Amino acid sequence: MLFEFNRNSSKSLHTQICIQIRQAVLSGNLKGGDKLPPTRQMKDEYGVSRNVWSEAYEQLVAEGFLEAKQGCGTFVTKNLQPIPFYNNKNKPIADKTISQKWKADFSVGTPNPLDFPLTKWASALKKSV
Repeated sequence: MLFEFNRNSSKSLHTQICIQIRQAVLSGNLKGGDKLPPTRQMKDEYGVSRNVWSEAYEQLVAEGFLEAKQGCGTFVTKNLQPIPFYNNKNKPIADKTISQKWKADFSVGTPNPLDFPLTKWASALKKSV
């Protein structure tokens, strides 16, 4: 498998690797059980940090595209089940399937404005003025 990288792209090298491996799996160029080259070999061959390759492999393991077997290597998952968050062109479709009512702000340190005791605050403000 040959990889092509655009170092001027807004997409990180990690993302570019993930996209290319996903496309290879979904297109059938990589088949279930195929062994991927070790990250050290990929670093030497493409001049991209071993950590970047490791992170990409780990991401694809988490997504179910790859399986890591300690001491044996990283393999394309056999019996890959279609993942509903990606279509066959590797474009995320999750935003299209999530209802507006389920979107939430999970920012750390941001309180929910609905939890503010507005009536008590207004009452206290009236008493103090």
